Amino acid sequence: VGEGAGAGAGAGEEVALLVLSSIAFSAGFGREVMKDIEDAKGDALRGVRSLARVYGLERAKQVVVFSYSAAVLLSAVPFFLADTSYFLNPAYLLPILVADALFVHASFRLFFGGEEKQLRKETLVAVAAGLVAFVAGALVRL
Repeated sequence: VGEGAGAGAGAGEEVALLVLSSIAFSAGFGREVMKDIEDAKGDALRGVRSLARVYGLERAKQVVVFSYSAAVLLSAVPFFLADTSYFLNPAYLLPILVADALFVHASFRLFFGGEEKQLRKETLVAVAAGLVAFVAGALVRL
């Protein structure tokens, strides 16, 4: 059995796995910080030291936008990784574009007065679309 991502996995697949993991982490981290923003008033009553409470709501919003932006920018990488199942694969591209559009939309809305609770629902749909992209890109060749 080979080392790394599994038997028969090439370097390209290992890079794809690293990038996909980074996308998932960035998106998930952004959602958690957005939840901190949503809960800031209640956290103040209980003395919870969240990122939004310690650094302020505006800084927390910047962290969310940075996290979502990182996820969106990284999402292009697997599509261009030769020797992977994601390479130029529309089964990956189409759902990841949906996820990216939702993350970009949520980022803009967050800064221009969007309701965090609704935006978290929107980003949950984005995460689901991203998961579809990850799986479809791995299993489906069009």
